[in-house]
Amino acid sequence: MAAAIWLFILGIYAHNAAPTVSFWDCGEFIATSAILGVPHPPGAPLYTLVGRIFSMIPFYEDIAARINFVSALCSSLAALFGYLVAVRLLRLWFGADNSIFSRMLIYAGGACGALLLAFGRTEWSNSVEAEVYALSMLIFFAVLWLALLYREHQDSYTGDRILLAAVFLTFLGIG
Repeated sequence: MAAAIWLFILGIYAHNAAPTVSFWDCGEFIATSAILGVPHPPGAPLYTLVGRIFSMIPFYEDIAARINFVSALCSSLAALFGYLVAVRLLRLWFGADNSIFSRMLIYAGGACGALLLAFGRTEWSNSVEAEVYALSMLIFFAVLWLALLYREHQDSYTGDRILLAAVFLTFLGIG
């Protein structure tokens, strides 16, 4: 279910992504990603590095479209993690009730939450053009999902590794 939601959202974002440069900060992020430059303060080193990698992969003819795809991919992955977070929270809320009806509510609730996240106005505008906010949302939801995962494994070695991954992603998000 999570993979289907992710692919659906990614397909819509990729289809609606800006085909070239937009008229605000997007052009600066595209240019700095293409040449591995430094954007305006405070900068965005992680986004610039990820954009540079995508600028070298020739899946679109226009470099701007390649870097715009970074936002589409990051936002669709953020919606995927939003789905996983919603499902995990709903499972905690329903507790031991494992009936078919409660499972349907859990997965439908997670799907509705992911779709609302993906197609809300703010997230949509950050997902179809080169902006750093899509990557920021991805990191936020990934850390939130890791925190919920840590809750289940906190007394084991796996819990320590999950916590370290969350801290690592948090500090990556600073960039």
